[in-house]
Amino acid sequence: MIYMEIMNKNICLDGIKIACLIFGIFIIVGIVIGPTFLILNDQPIDISDVEFKKILINNMGIVITIYISYIFTKYYAYFAYALNGLVLGMYLSIIFQNDMAMLWLILPHGILEIPTLLLSASWLKLGEEYIRSNMKKYLIFAFVNCIFVAIAAFIEAFVTPFICYHYGIIN
Repeated sequence: MIYMEIMNKNICLDGIKIACLIFGIFIIVGIVIGPTFLILNDQPIDISDVEFKKILINNMGIVITIYISYIFTKYYAYFAYALNGLVLGMYLSIIFQNDMAMLWLILPHGILEIPTLLLSASWLKLGEEYIRSNMKKYLIFAFVNCIFVAIAAFIEAFVTPFICYHYGIIN
């Protein structure tokens, strides 16, 4: 029994490592291709339409879909990690080209949101049978992940704009 728990921990870490690798590679890809696709044209950044409900629904949708995909197929999860890494990399390319203070648009909620997304990969390598036989643990883990996503969405909707307006990062 103890061996199985240790083995499952190692398998969980393998899933997280795979997610981090995919995420990291696509961050680099996003940074490299970002300047080709994204041009700010000296337009001011407007975050006045940031709504908690929209952010929460979007981020919860991603996390819940990842958890559902583990039961049936893992390909969506791989795609979600790649796409989120790519988008983050493209935003970082804009920040690197313009103003490092814009990092505050990502940093406050990203500190919580990114690890939460990547920790969901702990189930990636366990297999459908293991997940189905441990559904209670799986659902508790998914629920806790959703709580952290909700906290990150709150930070993104309320704390980030406050910081950015207060310190003059955006007008």
